[in-house]
Amino acid sequence: ARGHQRLAFLNPDSGAAGDLESERGFKEAVAQASLASAEGIIIRHNGTIADICNKLDASLRRRYPPTGWLVSRSTHVLTAMGHLARRGLRLPQNVALISRDHDPFLADVVPSVARYVVSPAGMAHRISRVVREMIQDGVVRRAPRLIIPKFTEGETLGPKTVRSPAAEA
Repeated sequence: ARGHQRLAFLNPDSGAAGDLESERGFKEAVAQASLASAEGIIIRHNGTIADICNKLDASLRRRYPPTGWLVSRSTHVLTAMGHLARRGLRLPQNVALISRDHDPFLADVVPSVARYVVSPAGMAHRISRVVREMIQDGVVRRAPRLIIPKFTEGETLGPKTVRSPAAEA
């Protein structure tokens, strides 16, 4: 929505259903982007700081490196922000970043991090309803419901419009 044409999803190579589903959603979102030239790449890492930094470096060496980043884990957001800064990229002036996951410490990060937040009370309510059905009836009768997180804008999202590097030359 901010005009980025080259997007990257930094995701652990965990094989976890949630991570795989996030990759599917990322691919769908890029395919449905209003910019036909939008490109999305998935960058998997093993969770270590060294591997995350190596994967970021490899993506930055691409002919057209990503300018918009979605990062799965909130702790990996810190690693990505620090490493991008170490490579001379400023958030949000040069790249945008969104955290897929929320953690309370993200509220204290500067620049403020754009992120998706799931209400703990809402999550607890849905889980307790399913557990109650299982205890009372032995089965869950309701169809699974998605828990949709709320998007919280942050400074790492950047301005509403993005100028291409070619326009600045």
